[in-house]
Amino acid sequence: MMRKLLPAIIAALWFAALPARAATNYQDMWWVPSESGWGVNVAQQGNTMFATWFIYGATRQPLWLVMSNAQRSGTAGNTFTGALFQTVGTPFSQLPFAPLTAGDVTQVGTATFTFTDAKSGTLSYTVNGAQVVKQITRQPLENVSLAGTYGGGIFRSASGCTTPALNGTSSGTSLIQIAHTAGAGAVTITEVGGFGCRFTGSLTQYGSSFEGSGTYQCAGDALLNGNWTATEGSGGEATFALRLSLRPLNDTCTVTGSIGGFKQQ
Repeated sequence: MMRKLLPAIIAALWFAALPARAATNYQDMWWVPSESGWGVNVAQQGNTMFATWFIYGATRQPLWLVMSNAQRSGTAGNTFTGALFQTVGTPFSQLPFAPLTAGDVTQVGTATFTFTDAKSGTLSYTVNGAQVVKQITRQPLENVSLAGTYGGGIFRSASGCTTPALNGTSSGTSLIQIAHTAGAGAVTITEVGGFGCRFTGSLTQYGSSFEGSGTYQCAGDALLNGNWTATEGSGGEATFALRLSLRPLNDTCTVTGSIGGFKQQ
């Protein structure tokens, strides 16, 4: 009995942790593909961003810069601005390490990240008066496969649809089976239970994020057949999630939502 209940329990926990419309998370490594050799590491928790630069100074030696405690701003919530610091500290081989003091930290400028979407944006910063502007994108490390069986489901929301059953919000818990060719991008997502939807198409990986599109069919549901696009996807060893936009062929509205789950052991 517990084995049968487990997918539903996991899905309920998943939906409790995954709101229908969360703010975009930009945590990743970012770079300019044509400028291999430098980059920016972005860590983000909620609306707070911490970023470190691995770049080079005027003498071609490594330069370490850090932006701490930058806060999300702007109407779209896609901008982070903060002070940019250069630090000195205890040599790596010296023990014990002495925590930094105010005298070890010097503000050398400011930095602003303005993201165009989940995978690209503009980085503008100054260092001791020198202005730098870069068009950055997420940096991939390896092709990640989302293939597996997950306990989770679909959440969806719509208004103004001519099909009454599509309006409002609803969610369905289910097992989700994913066949995915990493790198090539071909994907099939089959929902076992829930709305009984099957998504076929492709996913493109940008750093640790995924975007994709294709067609879908939902058995015995008002969505029926249509086209889907997905953005701000994430996945790894234990979970996956995609933000969905659905266009039913039998209606003129757009249904938004998300699909995701925890991988079964």
